[in-house]
Amino acid sequence: MAHISGVLADFQNGETRLVYGRRLVAGDLFLLPDGEAKELRAWAKEDLRCPVRDCPSPAITTVSRSRGRDGFKHYGGGDAVGGHAPESLFHMQACERIAVWLRGLYPSFTVQKEEIAGDRRADVMITASDGSRMAFEIQYSALTPAQWQERHDSYQSMGIVDVWLFGHHGAQLRQAHARTVVGRAADRRASDNLVVINPTHAAVIGAGLPLLWFNPVTAQIGTAVEQVVLGERQFEIPATCTPGQFSVEDLARLKLCLAGVTSDRLQLLEKNRAEIEALRLELQAAQRLSQAEEEASRAAARRVMMAADAVIAADKQAALDRAQARRAAMDAKALLLEPAWLISDLRARILDEFEGHWPAILDVVTTGEPGLPFPRQQWQATLFAQFIEDRSILSGVSPGECAAHLTVQDLHESETKAIVREWFDVLVAAGYLLCMKVKKKRYSIGAARVRYTTATKRTPKARRASEAQSRAARESATRAASVRSASGNLRESARSSVRRPYVPPTLPVVDANRPGVALCRDCARPLAAMFVARGYHLLCSPVQRY
Repeated sequence: MAHISGVLADFQNGETRLVYGRRLVAGDLFLLPDGEAKELRAWAKEDLRCPVRDCPSPAITTVSRSRGRDGFKHYGGGDAVGGHAPESLFHMQACERIAVWLRGLYPSFTVQKEEIAGDRRADVMITASDGSRMAFEIQYSALTPAQWQERHDSYQSMGIVDVWLFGHHGAQLRQAHARTVVGRAADRRASDNLVVINPTHAAVIGAGLPLLWFNPVTAQIGTAVEQVVLGERQFEIPATCTPGQFSVEDLARLKLCLAGVTSDRLQLLEKNRAEIEALRLELQAAQRLSQAEEEASRAAARRVMMAADAVIAADKQAALDRAQARRAAMDAKALLLEPAWLISDLRARILDEFEGHWPAILDVVTTGEPGLPFPRQQWQATLFAQFIEDRSILSGVSPGECAAHLTVQDLHESETKAIVREWFDVLVAAGYLLCMKVKKKRYSIGAARVRYTTATKRTPKARRASEAQSRAARESATRAASVRSASGNLRESARSSVRRPYVPPTLPVVDANRPGVALCRDCARPLAAMFVARGYHLLCSPVQRY
């Protein structure tokens, strides 16, 4: 069933005039065969009347049309004389067309138009030989979902299968206008065949019934489909939401089934929908399986990670226990040496150096593990006295040298150096040591190295001794300077009494050729302003020459 341009337009723009006439004798409807209007005109005038009962102008005649289908018209001005609304004519002709189709398809069944069943009046009712009934409702006028549901439930309660055929003209078939149609011409033509699926149509689809439209003039059935892509396959299935792609097939292709009507086309659409549902369920099952496998994989990974974390935690705890055991052993050894340290000469000397108060720089609590097997005051005082106290300024001090001096057994040199370096940092902050970064060589690998040297700060006792020595030196220098000054003054006085005879002030000698220019009394050369009062150059003065 191809979807070509104009399918919807051709379906809606079918014959709008009468194609049925009512026989005067039998009272049934007669369908005018297309192309036989001229041959049947005389007979139609005599034996046929307008199919609409109570028509004020029942007389009709045939019309042969070169464009469009042959049909009937009223005498004296066409269909307007009868005043029949198109929907009424379409509904009446549709009922007759369906009744004729059912009688031809199932001659042994009973087909009755406008049959009353309970509180319902079916447009066409077909009753099988076993008593089962099927009602055909042709709906051209507007119908709300609630009204349709009420009628559907009524038929269901009576055990009647209801088949709904919506009209090809009017409120029940509207073209869906796409907001934007871009792309190829084929895409634009396809958009011309889009139809609106209104809420009543959606109720029909929701009840599991096929959504069908009927054109009684062309005897065609229309339906709405949609294209669905699932995986790498494309399916055409009955449309479930607006808009739907409109397609048509001949009424003769339809047949009855337990659920209503069907055809090879409708069965294919339903088969595609069932296959899509199966594929969708299969994809969902595969997705759930994949999710389950992924979750199982994540759970296994979590279990492995938890086991690894447990092993790491156990290793950390074991290492912590070993470190604590080593720390306890070191603290026990240090505690054994504490009494001897308290009465040692070194401790007494350090107390004397710091005026009877033990300095905080020699009682630093280090965090390096596992500690040292000595009282912390002892090993810090030992290193301070050996490498820092009496060293000259900017003398290098190495943590490795200090660690080697301690000679601790059962302790790696790097551990001892780390503890000593931590103590050195406290001495740097207190001003007893200087820390300078050593410039790394080009392309060298590893952390930047630092170098420790002694600083200017000394112990309080050493500072007092240094200050006393400096004060004594200054006093000695002052006394020596006074003696030198006194002896120098005596010699100068003696020289002055012999060398500097009194020279009475004289008027300056003025150059006769250059008035205002004073001349030296000895060399007769011009004098600078500073020597005018003296009258001589510095080297020409009689006192200097003497």
